[in-house]
Amino acid sequence: MKIEDLKEKRILILGLGKEGLSSYKFLRDLFPEKEIGLADQKMIEDLSSDFREAISEDNNYKLHLGADYLDVLRDYDVIIKSPGINPRLYGIEQALEKGVVLTSNTKIFFENRKGFIIAVTGSKGKSTICSMLYEMLRRDDFKVSLIGNIGFSALDYLKHDSEDRYYVFEISSYQLEDFDNYPDIGVFTSFFREHIDYHKNEDNYFEAKTHLFKRMPESGVIFFNGNNKRISNYIENLTPKKIDFLDTKKHNLARIINNNKVRKIKLDEGFVLDKDKVKLLGNHNLANIICAAKIARFLGVADETVLEVAENFSGLKHRLEFVGRYKSIDFYDDAISTTPESTMAAIEAFDGKISTLILGGMDRGYDFKKLAKMILHKQIENLILFPDSGEVIWKDIKSIAKSIDGLLPKLPKHYFVTDMKSCVEKAYKVTRKNKICLLSCASPSFGIFKNFEDKGNQFVEYIHELS
Repeated sequence: MKIEDLKEKRILILGLGKEGLSSYKFLRDLFPEKEIGLADQKMIEDLSSDFREAISEDNNYKLHLGADYLDVLRDYDVIIKSPGINPRLYGIEQALEKGVVLTSNTKIFFENRKGFIIAVTGSKGKSTICSMLYEMLRRDDFKVSLIGNIGFSALDYLKHDSEDRYYVFEISSYQLEDFDNYPDIGVFTSFFREHIDYHKNEDNYFEAKTHLFKRMPESGVIFFNGNNKRISNYIENLTPKKIDFLDTKKHNLARIINNNKVRKIKLDEGFVLDKDKVKLLGNHNLANIICAAKIARFLGVADETVLEVAENFSGLKHRLEFVGRYKSIDFYDDAISTTPESTMAAIEAFDGKISTLILGGMDRGYDFKKLAKMILHKQIENLILFPDSGEVIWKDIKSIAKSIDGLLPKLPKHYFVTDMKSCVEKAYKVTRKNKICLLSCASPSFGIFKNFEDKGNQFVEYIHELS
């Protein structure tokens, strides 16, 4: 929707979190006197202090809060929906049947931007790739902004937009659910089962991801993970220029990454990545580095800049982050790992060095059998388990152990906890000296914790407090 089309419309902002606040400020700057509808299932006292402060001196808004917040949607012409709100909710479907236009902060940005967008999606790796790519472009004097899930809401930048600006946009499946635009460069990093409570099934989740690429013209470019068959099969049928950043059909960099005997990865003639110089931990991060490097070089960033960032980038908060060495134990915070696959990648990064692994959280019905096999194979000594998926993980470990032919593998010791303080206390007691305690839960953090940041922050807090 073009900005000029909003002028005479009755507009409702649905969802009053971070992105809802961004949408409100954007509209208020454009239309100082216009009445704006604000809807959320939360009550006013539960909204953020930033939102309450923003509307405190504004008389031109109408609040729709609480259990009946969806009932008013049909009274508006345009709904600007926040990404966490499912577009399949009954009240939204009713509004759409009446002809109400459903849009979002992201869609308005894409439909009105002048700059060049590199949009990155995938189950994991998005934030790391976006952060590295942004840093590579920034250091090479590109006029660049980091936006989306990892940076600021997109509309915060539209008033400063220009044709020579680049946007590195981390974009989630929630934002892509009803997306109908396209970037200049699209990136598909990885895919595995996630967010099923929102998308209902794996096929819907994959379909949402593909919305980023469906309308890309021939002039567009897609960087994709050719080592993932589902991604590769989908991308193969699209018309834009396609670049498999792992060179799966030629050099198969995925195999080289996972071959510990090979220490240098040749991306192109004259450009070699030395595994031993890279600070980021884990083979999965080598794939992320390669992806960011190939996009940056495609855009013309100098090789020396690309290499400098690739070698020295030390990671993001809660992503295999070294907390410190206390009582001769190395603590690592990988709270971002909310799926079995990402936790398995973290375990591989510390091959043979983990004494205690902290798992569990919200049960989204994930299959933990491969993770269970890895825990047994790596002979991890201690498991500290949070509800609800902690119980499921432990059952899978016992079941897998019984199914293995030959000598029954030694089961790790396991401890169930319901709060982070008890968790860290137990970690200090059971973790062997000169070994690693890793928080990497293979499950979402909602329930006991607000989100993975809250879980990671509490982990770090109690490590320091109890040290």
